[in-house]
Amino acid sequence: MTLRGVDNAEVDVSVALCTFHGERFLAVQLESIATQTVLPAEVVVCDDGSTDGTVEIVARFTAGVPFPVHLHVNPKNLGVTANFAGAIARCRGSIIALADQDDVWAPEKLERLVAAFEDHPEAGAVFSDAELVDEALRPLGRTLFEATRFTDGRRRRFAAGHALDVLVSRPVVCGATLAFRSSFRDLVLPIPATGLHDVWIAGLLASVSEVVALPEPLVRYRQHGANQVGAGARGLRAKLAARRRQGVFGDEVGHYRAMAERLRQAPAYHVDPGGLRLLERKVEHLQFRYGLPRHRVVAVLAELLRGRYHRYSRGLESAGYDLLFRRASRT
Repeated sequence: MTLRGVDNAEVDVSVALCTFHGERFLAVQLESIATQTVLPAEVVVCDDGSTDGTVEIVARFTAGVPFPVHLHVNPKNLGVTANFAGAIARCRGSIIALADQDDVWAPEKLERLVAAFEDHPEAGAVFSDAELVDEALRPLGRTLFEATRFTDGRRRRFAAGHALDVLVSRPVVCGATLAFRSSFRDLVLPIPATGLHDVWIAGLLASVSEVVALPEPLVRYRQHGANQVGAGARGLRAKLAARRRQGVFGDEVGHYRAMAERLRQAPAYHVDPGGLRLLERKVEHLQFRYGLPRHRVVAVLAELLRGRYHRYSRGLESAGYDLLFRRASRT
């Protein structure tokens, strides 16, 4: 396998980078993209209406790199999911690598992603582990796979063709580490506003193709107070409080229902009927969780004994949340 730079037509990677008030960390991330061992064919930057120096940093970067940088500034703030959808729509490469504004890429990140796609021609997406670091890029002592409990056992299930089974129980794919083939763009777009873009993309592609997990931490995933979704909180209560503050839960029922509906309306792709049923059962489980009565102990324990909390949620962590924190249904 021979990998060259930006002029090699076979190395045709678009970087979809979304920004919003990113001047604190953006220059370092851009530098890490510019110093890749395999350069991208283009970088598409969608800015969500920054009023700081973000756009000026991108403009200076554009003048000093050997690949085109396409900057689009949204006329109004769209939010992270719609902003990424816009960036993905503007990419022209055969592989689209997503990028956050505040991380730092390992120099060989794109090279490893391209190699994985070449080694796995049936793969629709590839993602990697990441090293968790603080604002000053000091290591926090664990990786993203460890933080999301993407254990050796779950990675083996992933590699054995059961990626969707893993993803319906816990979203282990982080958008900052994800790349996918643009041939799946028509399946992925539009992205509904009911949840996060990486959960949506990973779930859809795991339903119609292979998804490859690379164990190397190819991103330094910066944790700071302004993260859209962070991985630094360790305790259950801290994690749940952070998710509520950030609006991360969103409309989970609507998100997975929309995912199943998108697959039903995608005749151009080979959709595994078992995967579609898995998503439908995930919706049923979420409906159960959001419809809990005030006296919920017996119902939660029954769902737990049936194995549905472990199959479709985070096991004891989700059951504990439903018992201790979830508000009773108003219906």
